Amino acid sequence: MILCVISGISISTILSGVLLLTLLSAVLILLFFITCVVNLIASKKITVRFDRIDRENEKSFERAYYSDGENCYPNAFPYEKLLKSVLYTPGSETKVRLCRKKNKVFDRMSLFIVAAGILLSGMSVFAISVHILELL
Repeated sequence: MILCVISGISISTILSGVLLLTLLSAVLILLFFITCVVNLIASKKITVRFDRIDRENEKSFERAYYSDGENCYPNAFPYEKLLKSVLYTPGSETKVRLCRKKNKVFDRMSLFIVAAGILLSGMSVFAISVHILELL
């Protein structure tokens, strides 16, 4: 606050800047989930068996891997630890959406994540936009 007084920048200007950065972040998250929807639309439904939970490398998240007999595909999102025993039964058959372009699959939990992500990030963009418009 002292820096605001010294530099002549009002607190409302700084708060407006923070709101704009928050809006930009929410828009980028929404665009990520829209990209996931486009990948889902372009994907093909296949039947696979759950193979394992593993990491691609040391720095990546653990994700589920599914096998169709010939190929092993990683899930597009990290695996859900809370529902591990329900969603990831070793050797169980399940239907997934295969995105050949990225060589990844979207399982049931991924579909829920994308739907929730679109809904929540869309609501965030709307709410932040309304708040910014009220300040103008």
